[in-house]
Amino acid sequence: MRRVWWLFALVGIGIGFLSLLCYYGDTLLPHIPDEGLFIQPAQNLTEGKGMGTPLLDGLLPGIDQRTYWQPPVYFLALSAWGKLFGFDLLSARWFNRLLGVLGLLLLFTLARRWGLPSGVSLFCVLWTALDLHYQYDANIARMDMLNLVFLLASVMAFTEGMKSQSELAFLTSGVFGALAVLTHLVSVPAVFALLIYLAVRRSIKQAVWFFLPLLLGLLGWLAYALQDWTAFVGQMALQFQRKETGSLDVHILHLLFLQGLTPLFGFSPVNQPPIWLGLLCVTTIALKRRHSPLTDWQALFIGAAYLSAAAGGETWYVGWFAPLGYLMAGLWGNAFLHAAKMRAISLAVALLWSGYQALKVGQTFTGVPAMQSDIARFVKELTQILPQKSTVLLHSVPDPYPSLRHLRPDLRLYQLSPTPMKPETLQNLKRQADFFVGLREWVGRQGILNRAPHPKDRAWTMRTPLGAYRLWLVSLSPDPYQTYPRGNAKGFKEVRP
Repeated sequence: MRRVWWLFALVGIGIGFLSLLCYYGDTLLPHIPDEGLFIQPAQNLTEGKGMGTPLLDGLLPGIDQRTYWQPPVYFLALSAWGKLFGFDLLSARWFNRLLGVLGLLLLFTLARRWGLPSGVSLFCVLWTALDLHYQYDANIARMDMLNLVFLLASVMAFTEGMKSQSELAFLTSGVFGALAVLTHLVSVPAVFALLIYLAVRRSIKQAVWFFLPLLLGLLGWLAYALQDWTAFVGQMALQFQRKETGSLDVHILHLLFLQGLTPLFGFSPVNQPPIWLGLLCVTTIALKRRHSPLTDWQALFIGAAYLSAAAGGETWYVGWFAPLGYLMAGLWGNAFLHAAKMRAISLAVALLWSGYQALKVGQTFTGVPAMQSDIARFVKELTQILPQKSTVLLHSVPDPYPSLRHLRPDLRLYQLSPTPMKPETLQNLKRQADFFVGLREWVGRQGILNRAPHPKDRAWTMRTPLGAYRLWLVSLSPDPYQTYPRGNAKGFKEVRP
């Protein structure tokens, strides 16, 4: 009977999680939009046009024909999903939402395999489902959630291999590990930490079975890269160059998982207290004294994943690590539950943390109507106000590209890359473009805007529970408004500031 209640509770958390994401829609935490850049190559692949991203044509070498700046598995998976359910933004987000629920189920199963009782395992799932960073990852069309699902499946098979010494289990772990690596490089340290552990233990046969799928996967990726090696090296070099930027204080914030305190949009996104680094340090000390609830390989795996997420420096990597962090917290909490004097304190801390998370989710929940209203007004007015056949550079949060592509097929749209772009490429694109849509501060730092604003330039205020920021329609050519629609161009009417 108790198993039935735990099952009902797990299903309830999953349904509540999905319902919350559906309510958020296209709001929640605003960040730089990558969704259009990931949907386009998946759609092109399905349509037989190759895996290029024409939105970034000229900004990254060879990307209009082949997309190399991210590994290919997410594009392949999204292509298969889109072939069945379409390539609109909502469909792509539903793919991630379902992956988010699958991640919760895998977390519960892994927690049970690591020896946690059902109640503590359920707390790990609840904390993860209430985590705003995890919710954000599960509600955008990015590869982080698919990567996490593969990584959890890999470590679950590895756990089985460590218990049974089954070669099939290590082979399965390697297969999922290879899929994780070829979905996003953030998982490379964690996957190879497991391989290194097997090698150090001199479990050579198990290490070979684990490594074989990784080798085959990497060789397959290399074969794709060799189709245009210059473009592959150029795109990957710019991607890693982006990760290397930042001062020492910024990297320290990343190490503490306080990415949101770095200047981004003029406000600070929600950050959880930096508890994971502290738990990892305590775990390391406890391992040396043989008092850790984590085994050596478990601590190595979680530690490698944490350092990788911290080095990545993006908020979505915090959400990617969240299930592993809460699993580590659950192991420590369970250890304290066995101490009679700590049982009540452990339960109180668990409930207090759940209440704190629920409060943060509630604040976001109440702010959704204002965000939805601001986003709808921004997209509607932008669609109406842009002159016919304009060339527009986009670097906006929220991203208007899906709506503009559908409602304004006359526009020529370029999505500026989040990776570093060559100054000469930017300047050349600036000379061709009529408008920039997005954060004025960002376009100023890139050297695209170097003159006084046009009188007809337009600004929109975006209100969030975390603060407010402004988006701009900025003119780049001398008088781009001379072809203003004025009510007779494809049904669009003028909307004055």
